[in-house]
Amino acid sequence: MRSHCIRCGACCSTASPTLHPEDLDILQQEVIAFRDLFTLRKGEMVHDNVRGLLITLPEEMIKVKTDASGACRFYNSRDKACGIYDHRPIQCREQACWDTQALERRNRTPRITRKELLTAYPSLIRLIESHENRFGLSQLEECVRSLRSVEDGTAQPLMDLLKYDYAFRAFVRDKMGIPFDETDFLFGRPLMDLLRMHGLTTETNEEGAYVVRPLRARAR
Repeated sequence: MRSHCIRCGACCSTASPTLHPEDLDILQQEVIAFRDLFTLRKGEMVHDNVRGLLITLPEEMIKVKTDASGACRFYNSRDKACGIYDHRPIQCREQACWDTQALERRNRTPRITRKELLTAYPSLIRLIESHENRFGLSQLEECVRSLRSVEDGTAQPLMDLLKYDYAFRAFVRDKMGIPFDETDFLFGRPLMDLLRMHGLTTETNEEGAYVVRPLRARAR
């Protein structure tokens, strides 16, 4: 049985770490910046890598962003190396793909939250709370239920929610100077991206307008 890392890249090329309170120092040093992060909000469905199943998050999680292939953005696939190895998050330090006990213990400990990271920025905390009140997961679920509750249910409330969520993000970028690549950390992923949890997506119709469609099954 293997007892050490052989730098195969399996861990880093398929996922990214979740942040914990022990990572506060590297965040304050901006080794990892807000633009490198995204938030999974309470109520989102995510894949539990340890147990290999889908779960609904009981609390929010902050993760390092991944690239289009699903690899951690700090992973250098050519060299099979970490770009911030000396300052990598605690989950990465404890990662051992041949023995998941440490990772399982870590997953039972508290994760760091946006409020904990933004104690020096109360105005941003208020902005997050405002966004959550207007565009939380409960609002998305309510609109999806309304769409499915009656035959030919209208998608307009859902489309309005998606549109206003996008407009909120554009407003803080254009009027408040918050970089757009930080909004996935501040407000979580756009609701339009979260439609997949409900088996839905958006497409443009013949008139160029966005419409809600069921997700197409992938060809085998």
